[in-house]
Amino acid sequence: MNIEIPLRRKTRRDVLEDMRRKHAGFSVRSALLQAWMWCRTNVWEVLCLGRAYLVWACTHLDISRRNLLRMAPALVLLLASANFLLLRKDPFALPFCDANGVCHEKPDKPSPRTSYSAWNKEQYNLWWNYYEELQERVDKYAEKRQKLYDNEKYHTKDGKRTRPLILLGDSITEAWSGTGLGVPKFRADGVPEVLESVLTSSSLRLDPIVLGASGDQTQHLLYRLEHDHMRAAQLKTTSPEGEIVVSYDPSAIFVVMIGTNNLGSGELPGPTAKGILAVVDYLLTETANAGSRVMLFNVLPRGDGPKVLKKLCPPRCSDDEKQIPYSSFMPAVDNTNVAVAKGIQELSKTYPGRIKQVDCEEGFLNENFGKEKTNKKGDNYEVKKELMPDLLHPNAKGHEKLANCIKNYIHAIDAGNF
Repeated sequence: MNIEIPLRRKTRRDVLEDMRRKHAGFSVRSALLQAWMWCRTNVWEVLCLGRAYLVWACTHLDISRRNLLRMAPALVLLLASANFLLLRKDPFALPFCDANGVCHEKPDKPSPRTSYSAWNKEQYNLWWNYYEELQERVDKYAEKRQKLYDNEKYHTKDGKRTRPLILLGDSITEAWSGTGLGVPKFRADGVPEVLESVLTSSSLRLDPIVLGASGDQTQHLLYRLEHDHMRAAQLKTTSPEGEIVVSYDPSAIFVVMIGTNNLGSGELPGPTAKGILAVVDYLLTETANAGSRVMLFNVLPRGDGPKVLKKLCPPRCSDDEKQIPYSSFMPAVDNTNVAVAKGIQELSKTYPGRIKQVDCEEGFLNENFGKEKTNKKGDNYEVKKELMPDLLHPNAKGHEKLANCIKNYIHAIDAGNF
């Protein structure tokens, strides 16, 4: 059944965010903007600052109280601007989660990349540039799918339709394109060829599009989905009354791999699982009338804990008093996947047959971890380095395992097992 999907208009928050990202840095213009946003969210501090100004002015200046009141808002804004311009540290050096455990972005609330979730301004700008590049990719893909549909060339030789395969996620997903935020990456060498050889065979009838962004967390993927990336699964038809109706392709398949960067930034398993489930719920809800399917990868194991976790303590310490960092990501990964599995069971009751959580971590874990050394240098890795050379990102050989997991899921759909 076709449904009309209203176009999303920019809100005031969108406009402010656009202004903030255009003028990020230490310019007077950005300081004024940040000061204004600070004033809007810190009313009590503004009142205190204004009161201090009035007391000082009444004591030292020969100005009427009425004029003082008129001048107060402007001066408060200027003082706040000076704070942002002169006193604040590099915003990109601020931690994603404060020492008290409070993180600056919510995993289940859509958000673009901010100074908290970008390593530096260069990566921040790269993300926005790549976001626009992905928008263009979605537009071209949607246009191609629409033309195939309109020209009735939407079928393969055996008369069966090709299906949109929409790959969503972070750097592991973006590797299917061979890039990281649009820049070619050595760690992704050979991965696009795996996608081509395994997932574009005529028997699978898939038409893949890669919509992964390196470093993305759940909230960033939610933001991209809410800002036009869902168009990759949309088709336009004409109603009997001659109106254009936008609907989702019932044959579309979404493949999601997200969440490891939430953990890697210091987020806890509970909120991370909540963010993953928010992504899945959004996809299922948006495509409810069409019945599109969602395949969710478990968060993959990662072995870079000794390198990364010491930077996350505090707040994420195994001993808060002595500030001893955790030594492994695996407990957090396991707890996240368990929490997600419980949520998927509940979603499956509302959307039966449309969501599948897939565990493809078998083969990535080093079964001998803790029992023996794995190389001549005496290194002992939690994951197999031949599949994850940097202990986080699968290489082409690792992606071949992921591709086969996707292929098995497609075969199960075609066999009527879901």
